[in-house]
Order: sequence, then C-alpha cells, then structure tokens
Amino acid sequence: MTIASMDLKPKLFSVTITFLAVLLTFTMISCSSSANNSDDSKFNPALKQKMMEAERYNSDELISAFIKTSEELNENMRIELMSTGLRLGSVNELIITAAGTPKQIREAARLEFIVHMELSHIDEIK
Repeated sequence: MTIASMDLKPKLFSVTITFLAVLLTFTMISCSSSANNSDDSKFNPALKQKMMEAERYNSDELISAFIKTSEELNENMRIELMSTGLRLGSVNELIITAAGTPKQIREAARLEFIVHMELSHIDEIK
C-alpha cells in the first residue's frame, strides 16, 4: 500500500457518506411532499386555489364543495365522511354538497370512495 492510496480512502469515504446523506435528504423531501399532495388531483383548480388562499391566511372559513363518490353513499361512507368534520348537505346519488375547512376537505379527499371535489359557488352550507 502506498501513501497516495492511503490518502484517497478517507476522502472517498467522506464523499460517499456525503452523497448518501444528500440522496437520503432528497428522497425524504420527495416522499413527504408527494404524501401531502397525493390527493390534490381530486380537486378542481378553483377549489385548490380557494383552499390555498384560506391556508395562506390561516382562515377557518368554511368552503362549500361538490363531492363526487365512486358509488352511492351508504351509511358507513356517510359516517366516515362526517368523521372528517365536513358539514354534509344534500346527497343525490353520486354527488354530495358539503362545507368544511381546507383541513377537513383534504382529510375527506383521502377517503378511497371520494373521486372528485369541486368548489361550489353556492353560499355556505349550514
């Protein structure tokens, strides 16, 4: 073993550790942001924008929405949806009217039977 090869091993080890740390950091950031946004595809642009505005100002404003489900709402689905804190309005086959905070709407979007959500231009559901 020469002196030159002994000097390279600590540097190579350091570079490898640094590379792995950077790779792990990017992986964690990527996973966390995709987990937070994984259900955003269920929102129409107007609802997404309204929720982002409310979140930016930490508003507890109730946002009215139309919710489309994959099948007609049954009692178990209703209970699961209400457990998110949403206020449910009318139910018509696959379409539900509801109102909630952005947090409640995001939580509802995680439910498997929720297919799509749109901003309702109807006044607040009471």
